[in-house]
Amino acid sequence: FVAHPKDIIFSRSGFSSYGGLIFATLLGIWYTRRHNLPVWKIADIIMPAVALGESIGRLGCFMNGCCYGRPANPQFTKWALKLPYLDGMKVDNPVYRHPTQIYQSLFAFLIFILLVSLNKRKKFDGETFWTYLVVYSVVRFIIDVFREPGQDWMFLQLTLAQLISIALFAFSVGILIRFKSLNIHNKNQ
Repeated sequence: FVAHPKDIIFSRSGFSSYGGLIFATLLGIWYTRRHNLPVWKIADIIMPAVALGESIGRLGCFMNGCCYGRPANPQFTKWALKLPYLDGMKVDNPVYRHPTQIYQSLFAFLIFILLVSLNKRKKFDGETFWTYLVVYSVVRFIIDVFREPGQDWMFLQLTLAQLISIALFAFSVGILIRFKSLNIHNKNQ
């Protein structure tokens, strides 16, 4: 990367959505703390836009032919599609596949609606942020069942994204419970 940063940054392939989410979260926490801003209040404001960005971004994946699904039987999966391009390359004999990019785009849009609604009635700062991580990890785990793993690292028939989803779900649920108990404790004082 150090020797050829332009090749990495401007390559046709994208970065991992989990990697981007983790890096952006750490950078956002660092920035808000450095400037004495309310970390979790700002995170709650930003998260609906993150979900909407994910929804739009997955449409880009669909147009590029990346992040595609496993082969599907069109008799059982009526919405299966033949994708003429995979990873930006023309396919000679395309097969029907799950349009996982569309699945993820639709779910991300539903998450966007959920988060906008939650922001209007949240009980504590950070609730929207951590709820996004809980819901996104579940959605991503399920979508990876239908997604073509390709070169993805696998362990016990789970993709790396599914393993991260499990860890992120458990961690985020734990933080939500902790934040909720702190908020209840603070209200009782």
